[in-house]
Amino acid sequence: MKRILFITLAISVILGSCSGIDNFERPEQLTQADFVKDWHVFEEALTSFHPGLDAYHSSAEIDNFLADQSGKITTAMNYNEFYALLWETIDYFGDGHTAVIHPEWYYQQESSGIFPLELTVIDGELYLLDEDGPIPAGSRIIAIDDLPAQKILDYLDIYTASDGKPAPNETELLNFGFSDIYTDHFGSKKEYKVSWKAPGETDTRAPILQAWLKKKKIIAEDYEVEPLTSYEYYNIDSRNAYLGIHTFEIAEDEGYTGSPEEYEIFLKETFKELKNAGTNNLILDLRQNGGGDPILMAQLLSYLVPEPLSPEARMFSVTREVPLKDKILPSLKDKAMDVETELRELTQKDSDGLYSYITQADDEQIRVIPDEDLLFTGGLKVLISPVTFSAGSMCAAIIKDRTDAIIIGQETCGSMKRLCAAADFDYRLPNTGIQVSIPTVGIYVNLKNNDYEEGRGVIPDIIVENRAELIIRGADPEMQTALRI
Repeated sequence: MKRILFITLAISVILGSCSGIDNFERPEQLTQADFVKDWHVFEEALTSFHPGLDAYHSSAEIDNFLADQSGKITTAMNYNEFYALLWETIDYFGDGHTAVIHPEWYYQQESSGIFPLELTVIDGELYLLDEDGPIPAGSRIIAIDDLPAQKILDYLDIYTASDGKPAPNETELLNFGFSDIYTDHFGSKKEYKVSWKAPGETDTRAPILQAWLKKKKIIAEDYEVEPLTSYEYYNIDSRNAYLGIHTFEIAEDEGYTGSPEEYEIFLKETFKELKNAGTNNLILDLRQNGGGDPILMAQLLSYLVPEPLSPEARMFSVTREVPLKDKILPSLKDKAMDVETELRELTQKDSDGLYSYITQADDEQIRVIPDEDLLFTGGLKVLISPVTFSAGSMCAAIIKDRTDAIIIGQETCGSMKRLCAAADFDYRLPNTGIQVSIPTVGIYVNLKNNDYEEGRGVIPDIIVENRAELIIRGADPEMQTALRI
């Protein structure tokens, strides 16, 4: 599988291409005919290329749904409503690796203002955690512009697509950019009425807040951004140690500390220290791990899983040809040709009518090879959350399936059994310029137990609930639970 190591199992939070040749000028005016034409390109790309549209729906259900969605395009529709329609479609199919992305012109336009608070979703409620000002930190948001918070989350749920069936706390993915998502859906304004209750108070207050006056877009060359911590290890006490693997996308150009080489050394030194210290319990924190390179996932598993395995039981595509090549971003056209070549050379049609990857030699596969000298054999507790996704969720799934670890937290938005996560392409819709990112390859996770429910994420052995009050006080409810058991 060396030839397809560009496959990345990562969370689908995509900012679009940075290449100048991919620029798309702002359209003068968008009409119903423009939206209809873009819808047809979107639909054709999905139905001819996506490897998992039928994972949770019958052919008849898919046809009826797509027809209904197409019928929603009217003369009164605007750009943001069309953008929401595309996200609603993706959300229906249950694939968090598919995404639609605003074009460059959308971020460059002036606007009357965007919602001025970055809110946090905890257990289905909206909170303000980090900001001071007219609303104290820790306040619960009751309504925005008189629309109840729960209704707001119901509307915005379409922007938090997970793999399979919606996870119970899926709307916590809105924490990656509530302000922008809220404004995209409900529109731009000069001011917003926010109703809230401070911690411990019963009275509701409703100040008018001025909007942030310009669309924000983080451009790497214009901002000094502190790299995110990729991994960390420390001793909690004489019996417990903490290992946080916050991403498998470990590269400085991805905004994270470290490198794959440093990560490999870090793991070896960490598990050597665990063995020498005789540590009884290890808490592995995957709560922020949205995925990344499956090789780095396999390296971690080699210290935790006592048997050799390939993480993927099966990899497949629905086609050997990349459709709509003229609609792929110009910067990705060479990649499309490379993927098409590999599909032709490395797959064969199976009894299901799919193109499954042919098993390669052992030295060409991603393998989990247990480190017999440093394999951790103590008590393992794994912390997960809705943010645990893709290769992060796949890692948690294999640990749950093949070890005695105790899984703690909330259900992941990454599927336990299957995902569509490989070799994705960005298509450009010709009239709006919206980009549609669609994966090529579907993956079945290599699990011993086939009894897990279809379409569900990794479900914790201990589900941590009623977290809001603890988090507001600065506590870590999942860690507290792990240390109690």
